[in-house]
Amino acid sequence: MYRTDLIYERDNNLLYHFTTADSLLKILSNMKLKFSTFDNLNDLNETDINCNSSDSSNYIRIKRYIQEHCKLICFSKNYVLKKKIFEAGYNHPRMWAQYADNNTGACIVIDEKKLIEINDKNLFGIFNKLESVKYDHFLYNKTIKDNADARNFIETYYQHIFFKKHIDWSQEREKRFFSIDGPEYLSIKNCIEFVVLGRNFSQEKYFDIVKLIIMNRLELTPNDFVKQINSDGRISVIEDAYDIYETIKNISFLSNEYVEFLKKNGYEI
Repeated sequence: MYRTDLIYERDNNLLYHFTTADSLLKILSNMKLKFSTFDNLNDLNETDINCNSSDSSNYIRIKRYIQEHCKLICFSKNYVLKKKIFEAGYNHPRMWAQYADNNTGACIVIDEKKLIEINDKNLFGIFNKLESVKYDHFLYNKTIKDNADARNFIETYYQHIFFKKHIDWSQEREKRFFSIDGPEYLSIKNCIEFVVLGRNFSQEKYFDIVKLIIMNRLELTPNDFVKQINSDGRISVIEDAYDIYETIKNISFLSNEYVEFLKKNGYEI
């Protein structure tokens, strides 16, 4: 159930994943996040190793290994401005524009500890890291030298290669789940704290979300969704449960059964 107190926690246990409306429906249908390859990222420098290269063939070999074997899932996190102003990770106007399709998509808020625990078995023996990205003006490191063994080089210097980006990207406050030869998906079953729907989320997709809520039963309830609002130039959220309940009552012959189901499980309608 959506809990407003979670929004204001000042720890790092919440991850924020921005996505489009179509991708949100796919994610909620199977409760999985898909890893991306480095070919699909919008930073052209993502596969650059930014270090001394003894042999051009090594450089090419390492880049090819990254493209063929390495994957990641990107999140934002809570942050503090000017050392005193706390902001929740969904308050990223540019992220809503770039990754949530100009506010027509959503931001999925995930419990980090639960995410790690539920995927622990599937990631056993697989090189994986969940860490924050660090930002700098200059990414080249002359003390690092490439290696003919691409995998060994990547495992040794993964932080330099994958968790360091140019300062221009710093406002994303990114945290990454990185793996080598890992699974195609991460499960987020029972990991979602709440979902923020964009201000321009379409009515058609809204109906699809409500249908998912009905079919998924207790995995998602109306109380797990909030709406994005823009107030004083920043993004905050308001509860959306009432509108979802009203939509449920009119969307299908299953609605009455579902409403009774919620009541029996302690939810107020």
